[in-house]
Amino acid sequence: MSRKINIYYLLFLIAIIVFFKPYYFTFFEISVVNFIYLNGLRLVFILVFLLYIFKGRLSKFIIMTLIFYFIKTLSTIVNNGSISTLITEVYPVLAICLFIELGIKDNPKQLIEAFTTVLGFLTLINFIAMVMSPHGYHSIERTIFFMRHRNQLAPLYILTIVLMIIRDKYFQNKYSKKQLIITFIICTWMIFHAGSASNIIAWIPIIIYFVMPFLFRNTLIFNIKSYLVFYIIMFFSIILFNIQDQFADLLYQLLGRDITFSGRIQLWNTAIEMIKDRPLMGYGVAESVNLIFFPRTGLYYSAHNQFIQLVLEGGLISLLAFGGIVYIVFNKLYEYREDEAAKILSLGILSIALVLFSEAMGFFDIFVLFALAYNIERVITTSNVGKSTLKRDKVV
Repeated sequence: MSRKINIYYLLFLIAIIVFFKPYYFTFFEISVVNFIYLNGLRLVFILVFLLYIFKGRLSKFIIMTLIFYFIKTLSTIVNNGSISTLITEVYPVLAICLFIELGIKDNPKQLIEAFTTVLGFLTLINFIAMVMSPHGYHSIERTIFFMRHRNQLAPLYILTIVLMIIRDKYFQNKYSKKQLIITFIICTWMIFHAGSASNIIAWIPIIIYFVMPFLFRNTLIFNIKSYLVFYIIMFFSIILFNIQDQFADLLYQLLGRDITFSGRIQLWNTAIEMIKDRPLMGYGVAESVNLIFFPRTGLYYSAHNQFIQLVLEGGLISLLAFGGIVYIVFNKLYEYREDEAAKILSLGILSIALVLFSEAMGFFDIFVLFALAYNIERVITTSNVGKSTLKRDKVV
């Protein structure tokens, strides 16, 4: 039996590696490594797709994800957009979601172990690279590091910490707690060293979870539905009502940012005006996410907000489809809100969403947590903790 488990772990390990290519190889155009990663990812997508179809029916989560991307595809076709760019966006997300559903069904422990191994190793390598090259690799200081752009590092660390916490709570081994603490410390240092304000804000909930874990026992306040309400209020308060005008001095003192969020307010306003012209279907996916002209620089930029970018590309219909995914995933998290897995997955989703508030970096990272959250009962009921809880409930 142990041999079978080891084989699963090895297969999961190899598959997960191809989903997280360090940006270092792209930036320096190391063609051999890029070729291996690209074709490895394609191969994993084909294999997990065939296995998923062979093993049974589609889950509601996968169906809603397919509908979501079908709408974006339709918008892209109608607007003569870039199908190749859309495919590049879609198949990694579909592949990781299908992979997680396949792996977690019968082998949740090996899946979580493989994820923590890969992400823990990559985080450690990024830390070593950051210590050796503290200013990064771009000509502009602290812009690009080994794994990603500095503004996009926090979601990777959040995934790493969330999965390590799940392993420590449900599939603990003698090294899991130590690795979790060490990884949290080095991730915290890297977040503050990179200096991205959006990443620092997103990391604060993770710090609170570690420093004051007792707060999260109050599930009336700290649950996925309250996080969603908070996020919606924040979204409309800042983007539509400019509440940040009331806190200009505080923003500058804490984050070193003015009330325009480094020009993002103007980008958001321009994007909203563009959306008004094509509200339902948007403009489709183009070869570049940079669709918004910025007069200050004379260049085009992304919306620097993933949800505005989504409506810009796929219209309000695509946002509605995304809302359908959120609905079924969040209902699962709320149902299991008393369990530690639901608490940390909910917090992880909130933290990544905070990054997506000021960055248009795609949905890959958050969909990893969505896929895990939708299948949360597999983690809870197949772990040692879950089994012991079930036994106590049965006795009672």
